[in-house]
Amino acid sequence: MAWGGTNLHASVSDLYAVDETELSSRPERLKTRFWFDEEFALRESALGPVLSDSEAFRDGAGETLALRWTGHRPTDEITALLRANRAATPEAFRQAFAGYGSPPMHMLYAHVSGEIGAFPAMLLPEREPMVPRDLVRDPDEPGAMWSGFKETTEFAWLRDPERGYVVSANTPLDYVQDELGYAFAPPDRARRLAELVEAVGELDAGGVAAIQRDVASASAEKLAAMLAEELRRSGADGKLSDTLAAWDGRYGVESRGAAAFEAALSPLLDGLYGEEPGYRSEWNYLRVFLADDLSALPDAERDDLLRGVAEKARASLADHPDWGSMHRLRVGHILKGLPVLGRFFVLGEEPYPGSRETIFKASHGPSRSVVHPTYGAQSRHISDLSDPDANRFVLMGGQDGWLGSADFDGQVPLWLRGEYVNVPLTEAGARETFSRRMELRGGR
Repeated sequence: MAWGGTNLHASVSDLYAVDETELSSRPERLKTRFWFDEEFALRESALGPVLSDSEAFRDGAGETLALRWTGHRPTDEITALLRANRAATPEAFRQAFAGYGSPPMHMLYAHVSGEIGAFPAMLLPEREPMVPRDLVRDPDEPGAMWSGFKETTEFAWLRDPERGYVVSANTPLDYVQDELGYAFAPPDRARRLAELVEAVGELDAGGVAAIQRDVASASAEKLAAMLAEELRRSGADGKLSDTLAAWDGRYGVESRGAAAFEAALSPLLDGLYGEEPGYRSEWNYLRVFLADDLSALPDAERDDLLRGVAEKARASLADHPDWGSMHRLRVGHILKGLPVLGRFFVLGEEPYPGSRETIFKASHGPSRSVVHPTYGAQSRHISDLSDPDANRFVLMGGQDGWLGSADFDGQVPLWLRGEYVNVPLTEAGARETFSRRMELRGGR
């Protein structure tokens, strides 16, 4: 068996407005290393902890809100994963996740017999309706309370689909999606994966490697074309609109179109939404509603905004003419995120391909200056189930977390070049591939 999974973003929690008179309270101490401890009162309802007491609601929620989440229930993820590692058949693999709860995952597998498949693994609350009228539910409203739970082995199971492949990228599942939730990741990556597989036909390891490094975004290309048309109509900037219209949606390091799109997108979002982070950073919202939000402005206001967008984009592109000069990966230790001291743990910067919803994911916020990926692909893996010695791996980093070790960042060049380390699983393959032997012994 070979298997993996992606986060499913299923709906496994609800916010409820609760009565203040029905709460209990207990003291808690939050210990912080190298800083002062914090004491606070944790209030709870029968449905779960009171979330509106947190600083996230510092402006006032107006209601006392409790969070009910399946993750508060006892489930056994460790045993499920241990059973999955021992599973020898698809049936045993699916059954291994009985009792698994959180986080919801879309599990995919390939069996040595040639069978492939997928299923959701989670503990899902049963309640109606799936899409609430409000994010805050009323416990007294019919259908708002949970009537029970549905676990992994009760969901539909995709086995040997007729199309001959399975893809997954945090998106809803076409064979079971209606009952799982309503706020999934954008479908861009899953659609692109399917498109590339269909285009190639029969895949080999080289074809999979090329797919893993794909940096095309259909939704970004569509938004760029819309913006190009709007810029032309307003008379703002013909050269910028031509660059956007000609862009193919690929975020390669040499792409001028990607840099032009991002340089124009950031001031456009500033003008439309101000500093509201919920709109600026949520790509799923922008891909669906940005064009309508822009067209809803009065003509004169829209033209003024677009002229300002063009002016700011021109200034940005003068300094950062392509995506590689704008989009930079900081290579370093996890401690590079520390304030003040973090710069001492940065080993270097590299021009970096990819974007928010490309297969080669490299997430970032909107910016018209240099932007550093904040989250993205961290490893690549290709296995051929007909040959236990044909396993390609590469990490964005190395095999050792000790700063200064020769193995700390040894795989960064391989990652950037799109190369892999072959890891054989048979003893004969290991002896043939590797010249050094390390023996680990227990005891003292």
